[in-house]
Amino acid sequence: MARESDRGWMCAIGDAPSVEDDADAPHEGSSMAELIGAALVAALALLVLWWARACRRGTFRRSRIAGYRTALTLRDDHAWVAVHRAASPFLAVAGVGALVGTIAGAVLALAGVAGAAAALGASVAWVLPWVLLWALLGLIPAVRAERAYRRR
Repeated sequence: MARESDRGWMCAIGDAPSVEDDADAPHEGSSMAELIGAALVAALALLVLWWARACRRGTFRRSRIAGYRTALTLRDDHAWVAVHRAASPFLAVAGVGALVGTIAGAVLALAGVAGAAAALGASVAWVLPWVLLWALLGLIPAVRAERAYRRR
């Protein structure tokens, strides 16, 4: 047995926790991988919010990679701006919802609430479909804006 003065840095063999005790303990908090995943999804949410803001302001430049691309929007800068400005509220909802969901899951997980690690995983899992849904719903005003632009 260790002396009483040594207990701060050493424990007696009988006092050492066993591996079985750790295996039966409930998982509290969240793992580093879950928090990294949440950070990446939060970064995606911020990117979508930036996209919505740039579309609303008319500063999102024409691109063959990102944006609502049609034959008209790819050849006419004014049509590109009109279409993206019309879709920007839907993109903002996508970004805000994704950010709120990710932050709520991360806060619960960091607070150690029971089942919060599962909640964090669930919040990260629903963010991508949420963003995709609202980006697709943004097609409705985008198509209307393109049709209105063609009639001018």
